[in-house]
Amino acid sequence: MAIGLHNLRRSPNSAHRPKRIGRGLGSGHGAFSTRGVKGQRARSGGTAGINRRALKAMVVHYPKFKGMRRAYPKLATVTTDQLERHFPMGGQVDGSALVSAGLITTAAHGIKILHGRNGKLSHPMTVTADAYSASAKQLIEKAGGKALMVQTGSAPQVSREVKKTIRKK
Repeated sequence: MAIGLHNLRRSPNSAHRPKRIGRGLGSGHGAFSTRGVKGQRARSGGTAGINRRALKAMVVHYPKFKGMRRAYPKLATVTTDQLERHFPMGGQVDGSALVSAGLITTAAHGIKILHGRNGKLSHPMTVTADAYSASAKQLIEKAGGKALMVQTGSAPQVSREVKKTIRKK
């Protein structure tokens, strides 16, 4: 038999009966009829104007409610301790080496090298990253290595003014 509009049926339990409010205390939705006790929202026609009054507060607190995305990507961080542990022979350390070592998941958004707790590098290495903390750069160079900056495919640089406006929001 061909399916058409004349022989379609609802699947069982797909349609819910509407909540019947204000039908006595035994119904479970009597007395205040799911409107709470008193107040503007408990009255008929009482919701008008509430949204407009609270609009400024909503705008101010909007990031709290929904969260905010950064205007610029967050750099993946690696410490000098991790470099010491995972690259004992030194050599070249770049995004692909860090991903293959399992220190970061992706180098697409950029990499930042931070100073570790140990504070030592026992061997020289050439590290290529998007950013360095001053102490991490100094530590790499003190061990006889090089701290190179990524030239192509680096994370976009954001001016201080843009960062300030992002923080204010």
